[in-house]
Amino acid sequence: MPVAARKPVLRSRTSSGKYANRVSYERDAAGRYDILIDGELRFRLERESQFPEFWYLYPVVSGIRSDTSVAIEIEQWDIISQLERGEYWLPRQEVERAERVAVHAMKRVRWA
Repeated sequence: MPVAARKPVLRSRTSSGKYANRVSYERDAAGRYDILIDGELRFRLERESQFPEFWYLYPVVSGIRSDTSVAIEIEQWDIISQLERGEYWLPRQEVERAERVAVHAMKRVRWA
């Protein structure tokens, strides 16, 4: 599926991702996102129209969107933040880790 060429208006989020300054995006009228890495169109983020609405990340190679998605998430910002850490476009050893606290590691204290 060809992706229509258009002059991008680059937008990016304020993120702590290591590679966030290399990732930008543009939302079109249909609600899809064109994801640019270093100014080059590399991914298309599209939402499924059925409930629940999942977001699918498709690679774009030579202006053609792949038919196979590489990521599925409920929120588009989850996928964009993964891209800002280097997921899906950098070698595994270069991807910034997402630090999370395991639920069982949380300490709860009840005050009487």
